[in-house]
Amino acid sequence: SESSHNVSFGKSVDLTRAVSDIYNKTEEYNLINNMHTAVIPCDGQGDCSLNMSFESDINNGVSRAAVSVLTELLNRGSMFSDKNSYGNKILNLNSCVGFSASQNTVNLSANIPAENLNAVLPLIKETLLNPCFTEAEFSRAKQIVKDSICSESPVPQDKINESLYPENKYYSDKDEQIKMLEKLTLDDVKSLYNGIIQNAQASASLGVPCEYKNYALNSLSSCFSYNMPNFRQFVPAVYSSVNFYKPVKEQKTFTASEESSQAKVLSSYRFRTTGNVEDSAKIMILNQILGGGMSSRLFEDVRNNEKLAYHVHSEVSGNYDEGSIGLYLETSADDSFTKEASSQNVIKSFDTFNRNVNKLKNEYVSQEELINAKNVCKTSLLNALESIEGITSGADNSLKTEYGISYDEELLRAIDKITVEDIKNCANYVFSNPPLNS
Repeated sequence: SESSHNVSFGKSVDLTRAVSDIYNKTEEYNLINNMHTAVIPCDGQGDCSLNMSFESDINNGVSRAAVSVLTELLNRGSMFSDKNSYGNKILNLNSCVGFSASQNTVNLSANIPAENLNAVLPLIKETLLNPCFTEAEFSRAKQIVKDSICSESPVPQDKINESLYPENKYYSDKDEQIKMLEKLTLDDVKSLYNGIIQNAQASASLGVPCEYKNYALNSLSSCFSYNMPNFRQFVPAVYSSVNFYKPVKEQKTFTASEESSQAKVLSSYRFRTTGNVEDSAKIMILNQILGGGMSSRLFEDVRNNEKLAYHVHSEVSGNYDEGSIGLYLETSADDSFTKEASSQNVIKSFDTFNRNVNKLKNEYVSQEELINAKNVCKTSLLNALESIEGITSGADNSLKTEYGISYDEELLRAIDKITVEDIKNCANYVFSNPPLNS
């Protein structure tokens, strides 16, 4: 869509101004209970967008099944309003509210008409303070989660995670998740939830139409300042010092089987993240060149040259101080002539991955590739800010970094500075460990 900021890739100052124009009116403050809040006025927007998160200390003792049950229960209303009653209230206010949980976080996102803020925020607070933790809802949630786990197909990342984090119940295999689910009690879920909320740092980011700025500030403050827990002091990049990263010493290959003629192939490279915005920019561009789209090297090589894959891409992900680049494709596991099971395409896939990684480590990318990748990355950043949901989500993520609300602005500046030498050095860093194949 056409940007209202008249962005020009020929002038990087226009790009950074487009982002700063969005966020420079943001007001941040801490409530008396230490909840960090940010209100972002957005030109030409209708509804409000709210992101709220509660983050506790890291907890490795919780299964994925327990987290999934908690998520189900949080989306069932409160002890005072069952799902139908709660849902009807939200629906009648033309709003949408969704909760999610992890091992150590509770999050929510909501879309709310500005004039209904004062009616919807208390409903969110009611659920946070009194989730629908009943035995009937718990039994229902367990069955939903069990059905979901049983229907899951194997994915290559599963075996890698099981190997890397054998002590972490979250990454246990399907059979183990089912066993832990069967033993799970409502008290276990209550303990998980209370452990997060009572030890959390809390934040709320609210994007609003400009004319509702003061109203939104007052609504957030009046609703969430009182009768809420006292949270830990909000500290950006609170997990930057968590030592989660484990160097990979040797290449390993894992396998799993399913009834399919298609093979899912993954090479995952692990590296320690720095939190530095310039390093993030280099990795973003490197990933775009490698497998970020239809003009990427992997797409050209695997699809167009090798005629090998139904689908191919590379993807960057992270967990605390650990980052990874995954090279992923889907290919036929049948011989093209005999239609019998064959491993040749899988072997060729890993060879292709290895060839492209080594080329990035040993050769400079072209200036044309670099410029194209930069433009794609900038476009992606700016497209994410076209909606009020994207603006609020971007603000929420930025506030949790050491750069604060100006993170995207700093990232755009960093992208402009990246050279072909930077990309080669970055490749030698992120691909320094041997891959974990699955």
